[in-house]
Amino acid sequence: MHKGVDWLADPLTVIYAAHKGEVLRAGFEQDNQGIQRNMGYGSRIVLQGDQGIETRYGHLLLQVYQSGMEVREGEVLGLLGRTGNVGPLHEGKVETHLHFEVRWNGEPVNPEWWLHGNEYEKFGAPKP
Repeated sequence: MHKGVDWLADPLTVIYAAHKGEVLRAGFEQDNQGIQRNMGYGSRIVLQGDQGIETRYGHLLLQVYQSGMEVREGEVLGLLGRTGNVGPLHEGKVETHLHFEVRWNGEPVNPEWWLHGNEYEKFGAPKP
């Protein structure tokens, strides 16, 4: 089950924080032996906000923050890349895209309810 939205965007697109919070995880996922692997989200940032909100930004080439750091809304989180499981998405081609996911109290929710009007551009991606 795909739990977020994928926005096509150019490589090196700047990705911004949707809200203030603490970085829970940054970089590549680790396997069960603690070894970093280029899988799933690839290089990603997981941001924990207020009231149980958590956002995930996947397939980054570069992330600016490390786990435990505080982030303000609108700050640059990183640059988009093609890390992790990125395709195929469009007409059988692997396309650079941001995977954006919102969780509330640990459960995935549709990011559309959380995004309003022109706020799509705040995340470095066009409207889906």
